[in-house]
Amino acid sequence: MKHFQVEENMLVKENHPLMVEALKYVAHGPIRNQGTTVGSLCHADSAAEMPIILVLTDGHVTAVSPEGERIISASEFFKFHMTTSRRDSEIVTHAHFPIPNKNSGYSFLEFARRSGDYAISAVAVLMNIDENNYISSVKVAAGGIASCPIRLSEVEDALIGTTLDESDVRKAAEICGKFVTAPADVHATVEYRKGLTCRLLSKALLQAKERAGKGVSG
Repeated sequence: MKHFQVEENMLVKENHPLMVEALKYVAHGPIRNQGTTVGSLCHADSAAEMPIILVLTDGHVTAVSPEGERIISASEFFKFHMTTSRRDSEIVTHAHFPIPNKNSGYSFLEFARRSGDYAISAVAVLMNIDENNYISSVKVAAGGIASCPIRLSEVEDALIGTTLDESDVRKAAEICGKFVTAPADVHATVEYRKGLTCRLLSKALLQAKERAGKGVSG
């Protein structure tokens, strides 16, 4: 499916608002009218939005070749910047993005030098809280900060069982910095990208918690 078809699909809007939120950052309207979601995954830019969402949701792709069909998890699919584990004989035909729990809080934030550019850094969060306002589950992924989109596993571990108070957010941001391994480039120094990613993470966590339990859609 083309990006705009996913973005405007009512079932996606109702069941996967995080994906819709991320798609708003994908390039510009004319690009979304022509580019496809599976194409973006196969292009595998480390800062692209759809690869980040596939990694965040533990999704997978289906690759087909004369030898048969192969299911490749997101954690195995992305190998390096613009490099995947797809074999030369394979064509990726489908992508599966698991649907989050209706009560999951979510957030997708990124920063680019110009609207529509690839992000210098992007962060995505899915979060559930229990009846006592403690985080019962959380997933955090980021793009633009390493050679491929990654899960921030240590950040997730540090947040479980917390109420996401000021000290919890600060600790998560401190841990986040170690995941930024992209070298300096024309867009940002290493320290700038680290600071930016930590700031995006802090905002995304608070936004996800605010939305958690409210059945937000659209």
